Amino acid sequence: FSCSSRLQVSMDKIVTEFIQTERVYCSFLSLALEYFFNIAPVNGIKNEKDTKLFLELKTNWSQLHEFHKSFLLTLETRCLMGGSHASGAITESGSVSVVAIPTGNTQDDASTDTITLKRNSAQGLANVVIKLSPYFKLYSGYCRIYPLMIPIFEEAQENSNDFKQAVEHFESLPRAKNLSLGSILVKPVQRVCKYELFLRDLQKKVPPSNVGLMTDVVMAYTATQNVVAKVNETGKTAEQLAKLAELQEQ
Repeated sequence: FSCSSRLQVSMDKIVTEFIQTERVYCSFLSLALEYFFNIAPVNGIKNEKDTKLFLELKTNWSQLHEFHKSFLLTLETRCLMGGSHASGAITESGSVSVVAIPTGNTQDDASTDTITLKRNSAQGLANVVIKLSPYFKLYSGYCRIYPLMIPIFEEAQENSNDFKQAVEHFESLPRAKNLSLGSILVKPVQRVCKYELFLRDLQKKVPPSNVGLMTDVVMAYTATQNVVAKVNETGKTAEQLAKLAELQEQ
């Protein structure tokens, strides 16, 4: 392989992993909304202030779910041969300005499907991130509320048998993949940091001669950096929140 060919293979690998992991992430967002947030008995949380916080977290999670369905669909439409199947239908897009809107349920486990990338898929990924990055502000709200809910959930499981059973049922689902509630609820914190790492790695693989692609990838990388910086303004870094969740699991 020539140097340019090796770089292209490396870029394709990053784009493929980006889309595959986004599919998995969307599946967890859907799972938690349907089988935890929509089912957990709110009366298991005794304090009115804590209940309000739980409902706020639920709303935020639902907003993340809706955004990422569209984000994934747009990524697949721009980057994959044959458009996207994320909505259960083939979707075509020839314009950078198009944002794909899901028309049905996303697949539960589409990460195992074969991915065939379009030519210039790296530029397509960068363009999607640039266009939709303003919606990443949803993470500021989630990362502010999430650490506050950890002790509330623990107390609810200790004091409410119904709440405890709801959590245990959720964790026993095959789609939960043997993960605990805490491990799933921390995923948005981990995911928003992962975008920055993906774009940083992609930037390193862009051939220096491809000025247009480099410009787009740098813009996308900068956008994700700004998102993480805004998340950090809540008073705790996303890394610290992830470590907090790990300590909770231990």
